[in-house]
Amino acid sequence: MTDRTSRVRRICRDVSAELTDPASVMRTFTESLGDDATPAQLEAQMRSLGSGLPGVALLFGDCAPPALRMDHVSHRHFTTAVQLLRRSPANDPGLHSGISGLALSILLCRGSGNGYGSALQRLDASLGGIVAAVRTSVEHDPIGDRARFDAISGLAGVGRYALLRGAPMRDTLVSVLKTLVALGTSRSVDGHHLPGYWTLTRPRGGLVASPRDGNLNLGMSHGIAGPLALLALAHKQGVSVPGQLRTMEMLADVYRNRARIGEHGVHWPDFIPWDAWLSGDGDEESGRTAWCYGTLGIASALRLAADATGQEELRLLAHSAVESMIRVPLDQWPVSSAGLCHGWAGALNCLKFFATGPHAEEVNRVREEIADVVLRLHDEREPFGFGYPDEDGRTTLALPGFLDGATGVVLALDAYASGSTEAAPWDAALLLA
Repeated sequence: MTDRTSRVRRICRDVSAELTDPASVMRTFTESLGDDATPAQLEAQMRSLGSGLPGVALLFGDCAPPALRMDHVSHRHFTTAVQLLRRSPANDPGLHSGISGLALSILLCRGSGNGYGSALQRLDASLGGIVAAVRTSVEHDPIGDRARFDAISGLAGVGRYALLRGAPMRDTLVSVLKTLVALGTSRSVDGHHLPGYWTLTRPRGGLVASPRDGNLNLGMSHGIAGPLALLALAHKQGVSVPGQLRTMEMLADVYRNRARIGEHGVHWPDFIPWDAWLSGDGDEESGRTAWCYGTLGIASALRLAADATGQEELRLLAHSAVESMIRVPLDQWPVSSAGLCHGWAGALNCLKFFATGPHAEEVNRVREEIADVVLRLHDEREPFGFGYPDEDGRTTLALPGFLDGATGVVLALDAYASGSTEAAPWDAALLLA
């Protein structure tokens, strides 16, 4: 065992120990946010996979690293999350923001057992109704809010849970796939061709009134990479609807045709606005270097599309983009926090899927460097071992969750220390597997 691996395992153990009690986790999280969230908002976050207790449960349930598994601890987190949901029912279906995330976490943590059956049935029924409503919304207004289809709040994330759930959610999964295919149909607006998935959501949130002020979002978290990943995963597992392959090809074409060549090689912008789409010119600057936006999430979706369709040129494009990214010195990466979403842990985890490819030596060297960065970010003075700067960068938040918080960092570090480059069960929550 190397010194780095030993340190990683010690940190994973120490941070996990701070996350075993849901009441303590909730109290620390609430104190950290202060007056920045209402009680209702806090409860919504604490019952979500991305921010709250269902994510923390992944550290201790059936899918947990063997050294950390404690089923009774994951049960306490689920019990509290379900109580929060009963106290203030939610209509948000999202994988990271809403009820499909709670369902996915329960499914992963219970393994092959039959526990939580009634809770899953209730969640499944709620999700079926919400998906039907989204489908109706898309039929009436095909250009709209990205939250209808994205991986965080929308159908791409809900569909990943439905695919994992299997037979009980097969009808809902088929409805999700049909809706994603419908969204992939190109539109004509003011005499101009717009691609499917054009959205009225601003890059940083909020809606605009006109498609001219909209954009095509290319990211994994809020853009077309999420639907591409889900469509590919479903097709690989033998679940397809009419037009699914055509939609996948259309989405892949966007990445083929809108790839940019910069100083270090292939990259993509985070989004394409109206004028850039019509002119064919895009932002020449690379997007984020993260799971949520930029090369890592996009390359991951292209890898899955290649797995599903056998199109090796998509795999080559993904590997070429990763090769370009790892040429950039780490001190030039636009990354500052430790988390999975847009931080170093997400980069570390995404790169494991490229660690046996054509650039394996360089990828593994960079993974070692990233692991060292995460280790340096560990701070024993922080309640959960890692602090996260808020949006203005002046305050450090104590976040426990999967997507932005300590849980995701521990899971990524443990996967790195294990030496495995195979998908972990929780990679499903990132649409990486």
